[in-house]
Amino acid sequence: MPTIYDVINILPFEAHNWFFNAEPLAEIFDQVEIKTVIEVGSWFGGSTRWFAKQLPKDGYVVAVDTWKGSVEHQPGARCHHQKLDQLYQQFLANCIHEDTSHKIIPVRMDSLEAAAAIKIQPDLFYLDAAHDEDSVYKDLQAWGPKLKKSTIICGDDYNWPGVKAAVDRYAQEQGFKSVVYIGALWIML
Repeated sequence: MPTIYDVINILPFEAHNWFFNAEPLAEIFDQVEIKTVIEVGSWFGGSTRWFAKQLPKDGYVVAVDTWKGSVEHQPGARCHHQKLDQLYQQFLANCIHEDTSHKIIPVRMDSLEAAAAIKIQPDLFYLDAAHDEDSVYKDLQAWGPKLKKSTIICGDDYNWPGVKAAVDRYAQEQGFKSVVYIGALWIML
């Protein structure tokens, strides 16, 4: 049976990337054995492909996204992107171009649907989807019970007020000792 990667027209590579957390995440990968990653919010796949390249041969990334963009990416919004209609196809093409498609499983659902549907418990959970407090908090509530006690829970955009508020609130309610942040990357400890 062909995969989604086998049946698409491959667009030219587009390096559009908002992923700036490679350096601090590399430290985690150096210290902890990580074979599975669930990433919620994948956009063009910059972080997704980076994760795939860090994993061992038998590792994989489950990339969850609607590939429709967040509220701020829609026409007329502050971060509007004109290629929203090609976002999913571009994500797949970028994975093919960087030879990471064999390690990336795209799941085209919103975060809450995927949390209800996905059975695996990853070694690392990376949240980079919506940026408003309510959505981020609901994402954490939906995914939290599905994660192993040892799962590293982290994400991007701690510099967005809604993300910070939701992450801090969830961490406190769940008894995490602290939230560490390096730039925009946050990690629950």
